Amino acid sequence: MFCQQADDAEPSEPFEVKVPQYAIWHEADGADVPAILIQAEHHITDRDGDAVFGLRTLDGHGVVTDSSEVSLLGEQAPNA
Repeated sequence: MFCQQADDAEPSEPFEVKVPQYAIWHEADGADVPAILIQAEHHITDRDGDAVFGLRTLDGHGVVTDSSEVSLLGEQAPNA
């Protein structure tokens, strides 16, 4: 979904969270969008900061965002 690159940064490393799993992406406009977490990495320039998440929305769009904008819901389908 995404590839982090910078000449002066460490290589990216996986963020330790279960992938895939259900999630809600909290958009800047206040909308909550159901999605699936498909990629999670530590940020290459701030390893201790927010992780970088790759999401796929239920209508098929790809989203790259930081972990502060996402609520993880686990592997079981919500309302199942």
